[in-house]
Formats: sequence, structure tokens, C-alpha cells
Amino acid sequence: MRNWLQLWRDSLSSADGVIMNVFDLRNTGEPYQTLLDPPPGPPADEHGNFFLLPEWKPGHPKPPTWPPHIQPPKEISEYDDK
Repeated sequence: MRNWLQLWRDSLSSADGVIMNVFDLRNTGEPYQTLLDPPPGPPADEHGNFFLLPEWKPGHPKPPTWPPHIQPPKEISEYDDK
């Protein structure tokens, strides 16, 4: 017979299941690899060193190499983000 924890875990939604998997992995001591693609935060190399973002001056269009998942700097107005 299954215990209450197994029954509870079986009843979780898919989002809750992902969260529980992350929690379980965290408790094993194994490094966690994010499921997000691209991962959150600024672009980084395989060692975790951040790449420099291209310069984006106020009043100018978005640089072509600007990562799509990174918001514009505070100095850039909503009209510059094109």
C-alpha cells in the first residue's frame, strides 16, 4: 500500500511536480540544471562568467546582438526598445 506522501505527490499538477523535482534534487547534493532555455540572467560562458552586454545608448535602437530575454537598461525609454 502506498503511503500518504506518495498519494499526495501523485495528485500534484505538472507545475507542482516540477517544483518538487527541483526540491528533491536540491536535497541530494547534485547540481541542479535549469529547465529554462535560455537560462535566467545575463548570458554567461560554461564557467559562469558573464558576457558583457552590447552598449545601448538612449535614443538609439536596440543593438542587434542584445539578448532577447534581457530587459533594456533603465535609461532606455519604451520607445527605444524596437
